[in-house]
Amino acid sequence: MLLDECVGLAPDHPEAYRAFIRREFVGHIDLPISRLFSPEVGADDIQEACHRYDSLLKELGGVDVQLLGFGTRLAPLTDLVPKPLCPVGNIPMIDLALRHAAGQADRTVVNVHRFRDQFEHWRPSGVELSVEHEILGTAGGVANVASWVGDDDLLVINSDALLVGDIGPFVSDWDRETIRLLVTPDPRRPDFDGLWRFAGASLMPGHSVRGLATGFSDLYRSVWLPAQQAGSLELVPFAGSHIDCGTLTDYLLANLAIAGQRAVVSPDAVIHGEVIDSVVWSGCEVGPDERLIRSVRARNDLTVEIPITP
Repeated sequence: MLLDECVGLAPDHPEAYRAFIRREFVGHIDLPISRLFSPEVGADDIQEACHRYDSLLKELGGVDVQLLGFGTRLAPLTDLVPKPLCPVGNIPMIDLALRHAAGQADRTVVNVHRFRDQFEHWRPSGVELSVEHEILGTAGGVANVASWVGDDDLLVINSDALLVGDIGPFVSDWDRETIRLLVTPDPRRPDFDGLWRFAGASLMPGHSVRGLATGFSDLYRSVWLPAQQAGSLELVPFAGSHIDCGTLTDYLLANLAIAGQRAVVSPDAVIHGEVIDSVVWSGCEVGPDERLIRSVRARNDLTVEIPITP
């Protein structure tokens, strides 16, 4: 049973919780779709529909186990360092993202939550940190820096979406009136129109984010979906390549793709054994009797084996 659902989204909409759970979970296990329950957000009387859902929950025996997720898809790597500082091709993800912002923005702000000390140590000149004492989500994070940016327009880049190519054209011919999203075709995991997947970069005029609540919220539901319904959302296909780093499998594949080889080894790592389709972080050692295959060695006492499925 789903905890909640978004009013206004059809059950098969790619951003609906039901569609997500069906695509990413139920479709991979032996569970009939008839056993997947979700609130009736299309009902005429939402309050009454909620009461019916509560009654159904009780009828089915209540809650025994509740599964939740909150930014831990790269664990245990992110138990050591925050995701933006995880290296891809021996370069922190966030540095790869900031390269795209160079020359495109007058001011650079990075939202941080955990591991503030590591971000302080990393922070290059000209980069400001916006510290979130509680996770605010993508929209809440923008709202949190509203007083800093004033009425300026925004270029927002996700640090775990690696872009191989130039986003200059995406920025240069923007009309500064519509919200513009960089997208790539991906009918398996679409975010828009059953085809387009968000590629991690967005342009938003200052007026489009004015008044955002400072609590936890996301840009898709708070800003982009209303803009799409109003006809003021522009989807721009990316001419380069978009590589997601959201999961451990994605992270490994991104490293191998960026490096163009079968191993990514930090320059100061010591390798005596074999390293195949793997990543070895700074300060690590691979012993003479070791054979790393499809793994990430983040510390000498932490090696994560990553299964790759077709």
